[in-house]
Amino acid sequence: MTIDWWGIGLQALNVLILIWLLSRVLWRPIVNAIEQRRAAIQAELETASATQTRAEALLAEVEQTRAQLTAECDSIREARLIEAAASADALLSSAHQQVERLQQQAQSRITQQRHQARQQDVRDATTLAVDIATRLLKQLNGQSLDEAFRTRLLDSLASMSATQREALVTTPEPIHVVSVATLPPHEQHALRDAIADTLGQQARIAFECDPEMIAGLELRSAHFVLHNSWRADLRNVDREMQDVI
Repeated sequence: MTIDWWGIGLQALNVLILIWLLSRVLWRPIVNAIEQRRAAIQAELETASATQTRAEALLAEVEQTRAQLTAECDSIREARLIEAAASADALLSSAHQQVERLQQQAQSRITQQRHQARQQDVRDATTLAVDIATRLLKQLNGQSLDEAFRTRLLDSLASMSATQREALVTTPEPIHVVSVATLPPHEQHALRDAIADTLGQQARIAFECDPEMIAGLELRSAHFVLHNSWRADLRNVDREMQDVI
């Protein structure tokens, strides 16, 4: 087999020419296109990186804002809880105070009602006692009892000051001697003399009856009353009992 070196040389020359043509006509545009594409991609990568950086900054800002909102929410919730607890404590304290006040008022009313009931019981008992004493004393009238009231009347007149006795005698109205029953004329005369001796001079005296006195003798004038009867004594006892309760 014989090698055709001229053919190989021509083919090699053709290949070189083809390579040169390709490098001049096709390779440079492709390289330029690749460079342009690479530059575009690089620009897009840089833009994407910048966008990512901004996104990360925005995300960090959002995270910070969310953390602040969470902290504010926690603070507000805690404040609300504290306020609610304080309000609940205040309401509970107010309720306790109101309950205590109502209990005190109820106890005060109960105590007052008990005191009023005791007062009424004492008043009723006193009234009953006075009524019973009145009925019993009405049955005890007698000569010795009348004499005792006459003596007490004269002693009361004697214990008065001279000025009081003078005023009693010089009054223009008569002095009324009041008894339970009408005194006989001789008793009226004796009593008028006894009063005149005690007062030191004669006085205008009129005699009256008042069965409600139960027993006793009293002197009455326009400005003076000398109580000397069981009715007056029982009234004094009743007043003293009322003062005690």
